[in-house]
Amino acid sequence: MILMVGMVSWAKPAAAADPIYLVNLVFSSTKLSIETGNTQTVKATAVYSDGSSKDVTLATDWKSGNEKVATILNGVITAVDVGTTMISGTYPIGSSNPQSTTLEVNVTKKVTSLTADTQKVDLRSNMTKDVILTANYLNENKEDVSKKAEWSTENNKIATVSNGTITGHDSGTTTITAKYGNQTVSIEVNVDVVRRLDTPTPEVSMLVKDLPKSIVIMATYQDGSEDDVSKKATWTSSNERIADVINGQIKAYAPGKATLKAAYGTKTIEIKVDIDSTKKLELSTQNLFMKVNDEKSVTLSATYANETSSTDVTDKATWTSSDENIVYVSKGTVIAKKSGTATITAKFSDKEVTLSVDVEVPRRLELNTTSSSIGLKNGDKYDLSLRAFYANASVEDITARATWTSSNEDIALVSLGKNAAGDDVATVTSYKSGDTKITASYGGKTVSIDVNVDIPRKLEFVGANTTAISLDLKETAALNVNAIYGDGRPTENVTSKAEWSSSDDKIAEVYFDSVQNAAIVTANDKGSATITAKYGTRSVTIKVEIAQASKLEANPKVLKMGKDEPKQIVLTATDSAGKPTEVQEKAEWTISSASVADVTKGLVTPLDSGKATITAKYGGKTVTIALEVKVVQKIEMSKKFISMKSGDTAALALSVTFSDGSVVDVSKDAEWKVGNYRVADVDNKGVVTAMSYGKTKVTAKYNNKSITTDIDVDQLKYLKTDVVTLEMPANSVKTVAATATFTDGTDRDVSIDGLWKSSSIKIADVKDGKITANSKGKATITITFGGKSTKIWVVVK
Repeated sequence: MILMVGMVSWAKPAAAADPIYLVNLVFSSTKLSIETGNTQTVKATAVYSDGSSKDVTLATDWKSGNEKVATILNGVITAVDVGTTMISGTYPIGSSNPQSTTLEVNVTKKVTSLTADTQKVDLRSNMTKDVILTANYLNENKEDVSKKAEWSTENNKIATVSNGTITGHDSGTTTITAKYGNQTVSIEVNVDVVRRLDTPTPEVSMLVKDLPKSIVIMATYQDGSEDDVSKKATWTSSNERIADVINGQIKAYAPGKATLKAAYGTKTIEIKVDIDSTKKLELSTQNLFMKVNDEKSVTLSATYANETSSTDVTDKATWTSSDENIVYVSKGTVIAKKSGTATITAKFSDKEVTLSVDVEVPRRLELNTTSSSIGLKNGDKYDLSLRAFYANASVEDITARATWTSSNEDIALVSLGKNAAGDDVATVTSYKSGDTKITASYGGKTVSIDVNVDIPRKLEFVGANTTAISLDLKETAALNVNAIYGDGRPTENVTSKAEWSSSDDKIAEVYFDSVQNAAIVTANDKGSATITAKYGTRSVTIKVEIAQASKLEANPKVLKMGKDEPKQIVLTATDSAGKPTEVQEKAEWTISSASVADVTKGLVTPLDSGKATITAKYGGKTVTIALEVKVVQKIEMSKKFISMKSGDTAALALSVTFSDGSVVDVSKDAEWKVGNYRVADVDNKGVVTAMSYGKTKVTAKYNNKSITTDIDVDQLKYLKTDVVTLEMPANSVKTVAATATFTDGTDRDVSIDGLWKSSSIKIADVKDGKITANSKGKATITITFGGKSTKIWVVVK
């Protein structure tokens, strides 16, 4: 016997992979604001336990908390009316582990434009300014929406905003934006923005032993106000071991020189500091403003470390001027010779200090007109005068001292003289048509004004739409242009005198038509072009848009369909002038799933059940339509047979089972018909009303599928009278009763409703159960009701 020994190896089974399951449903937005009539798409994303995700927008079960405010289909939200509602979504439908989430939808009125009562705000730190925001609606109504709008700031360190109230915080410039509906408006905000920084002590000499020295930095703001910002400014030192500024005071630490820089807003200023352990020099002033021929004295003092008082060293110092043609100096006496600036230096021992001198140098020059241009006729004259604003806040007429020039003396010349009142004037005299610039110069400053001789101040197109027109292909438009003068002359139509041109003749061409006395624009191709009218040195432009849209809208925005039920989408393009036009036959149409439906010129033909997105493009704009096609698999009526009595009503319900397995009551959407309206009637909701005896059928039709219900009205088991035989004397009356027993077992007196007949009215007549004996003999009385009949044998004696 052979014994065979085998070895068996038992392997440990591999661990099963963890199941992947849905952990969350995430929307692309958690809060939306939509204007009435508009749509917005929300994306639903399913997140799984393994970290993967997928777009489940079309497979999500969407619901609106209030469909009077907003509806949703396939993730497309349609704003219906003003209000707020919650949109919820659940995925997957019918799962044992569905995930749900919600988003808030705020529906507002359609805003056509948004305006603020100011475009620029200048603030100081910790100051506030209220901005009034006005919404202009489609129906031309207006509303203050300052507290309803969404406000934001580019830099909340500079300024913040809440409900239209802007608060300044730190120096600088930022932009505040307000949004309401689909409109936005921006406001420039300047906080502590200064024109310049000045100091009366640009140079400081100190001893190490000195107490901290206060410094003054004057900020001049946009509104002309001034403030000492020495304690607010940001200070830096070129050498903090020698000197620094703390809380607006210079602190000396060690001998040497340092430059202290103050920064405030966008401006900076420097102060030079000389720290000595043995002596310091100080001038009685470091800035002088003088008029020509003025003479002023300046004192120079020296202070030593071992002394408590200073020594006047004015006569011992060496004095120099950076420009002796402007300022001359000798032993502290300063003499102004002509307009300009110069620096005086005083040197004593091994130290020196400087003094800035301003001789009639204006901070700014100002003409006697606030206009940026002057319009003159050929041969006209215009008097100008000039004022200078100086650093010491004085103002002086310097018309006669300024230098006046014309950029083109062939067009206009400027000359000095006096007016009738004896005042100095610079007279501008015009000679021929054209433009020139008159410039006045004084003390290194200049100011200019444009002069237009027989040239309009500007050109303007005539009509409501002066910035843009919209045309279809091969369509034309007539343009006219007016010249607006600045010299009081009336407006002039210069259409025939202007030079017309197009930026692209292939898209739009323009020519002057003498018959129409207008410039005719012809649309040649899709796109946009700019039409220019030029007259003299002035020109004006208007944009021409051909087959272009500023807005594109589809109706309906959401489309629910059954199979074999084509529907037309109406596509409306609105041009920049606000003119609406139907363009469904001109637009480009696409669909995300060709197996669901076909779309041609906006006509949607359903092919199979499913969801898809239809996209229409026209004039550079795009609009989408959510589509849902449901194919009816089965149609059912709530009752297959109804037995009714005349006057009774009964409600039928029609339900359909779609290809996706859903069952929906479509009673209100079905087409209802009845076979015989004498027997019964049916309304558009499936409510049947019994009219009279008989049988008929009620038919319900939905999505080309039909189903019927049999209707019996007044159907009886039997009919009987309270007597079968009757003996009556002639000329007597007898009332009998007829009772109908229906198929449901109920009884009813039909004496009046039944049809009575007599076999011989000469012997006996009958009406509504009342028998009248007329003459001797025999007669048979018959009553018929609900398809049944019964008889009474009558003997008249």
